[in-house]
Amino acid sequence: MEIPSEIGWTILSTGISALVSLGVQMWAGSFRAKYQVPTPYLYADSAMVEKNKDAEKFNFAQRGAQNPLESYPAMLALTWAGAIKYPRLSALSLFFHSVGWVQYFRGYAESPKKRYANGGGLIRLAFLGQFILVIAEGVIILTSKRS
Repeated sequence: MEIPSEIGWTILSTGISALVSLGVQMWAGSFRAKYQVPTPYLYADSAMVEKNKDAEKFNFAQRGAQNPLESYPAMLALTWAGAIKYPRLSALSLFFHSVGWVQYFRGYAESPKKRYANGGGLIRLAFLGQFILVIAEGVIILTSKRS
């Protein structure tokens, strides 16, 4: 099997996506310091929020960073499976996922109600598009005649 030359787009998109992931995690970490939520707590518990009402804002930022991270491995797997035949479409889908992740984080950090208005839909659309692409690609490969 020959690797398409356009695979470079998928490689580039994967690198950008990794930087977005790291950047969002660091951005969420800055909220930890700002709202005084000590490590190793993943979230501010109710006792912390009672003492410091701003600690809940850290929880919003943390969820905004964590939610997309939970489906990120599946998105990467779908991207690279799709890149076998459609590297440009796969790269574009991952790029939109990354843009959506930043928007989702920004919205969720401000208010959980803004997470879908600011990127959540784009993340889901990119994931769904990549999923459909991979299914179509699999069917095409399985039904193609081998010479």
